[in-house]
Amino acid sequence: MYNPNQPRDPKGRPTGGQFSRMSAVERARRKNAAPLPPEPGTMPIPEGHVRLYHQTGEDELKSIMKTGLGIKHARGIEGPRAVYAGETPFYGEVRYKNTFEFHVPKSQWDAPFVLRDVTPRAGVAHYPWQAQARYILTHPQTLKLAREGEFDYLIGSGGRPGKQGTGASDNEGRALLYIKRVDAFMKINPKFKPKK
Repeated sequence: MYNPNQPRDPKGRPTGGQFSRMSAVERARRKNAAPLPPEPGTMPIPEGHVRLYHQTGEDELKSIMKTGLGIKHARGIEGPRAVYAGETPFYGEVRYKNTFEFHVPKSQWDAPFVLRDVTPRAGVAHYPWQAQARYILTHPQTLKLAREGEFDYLIGSGGRPGKQGTGASDNEGRALLYIKRVDAFMKINPKFKPKK
């Protein structure tokens, strides 16, 4: 809503309120420098709920994180139209597959079907590159080498992950980009402490 008394920047654009510039935390989240989600299987869930895994493609996982898992969007490729999930991942380990880890009340799950829509807030997205990033972050010597640029050949042209004949996976390049973005963010915001 227009407010003639709203503060403005030197170019006359509204500042503050809904028009304020993105916070440092929001910039970090959008730039893929937000803290990694909890490791697979460690997200706390309420009592009486069941932890479930839904594996899908990368674009679909991004969509789930925006809109959730809805029965109306289910394609029913391997059976009836329903949201499919399991207490263990269907297609392989979470560290190798794009996975939405979530929870629902036990009464709303009849294996392998979730009997209701699932909101994005009920879970976390796990991408394969996150396992690579965790490895780098928990191995000081590897982290030091990554920061020194020893593995930059894994990052393709234009700052995008790429193989370029290295035999490396996209996930290694993405993990390195994440480390570099976090480092750059922390240089700009040295007092920033992520919420736990």
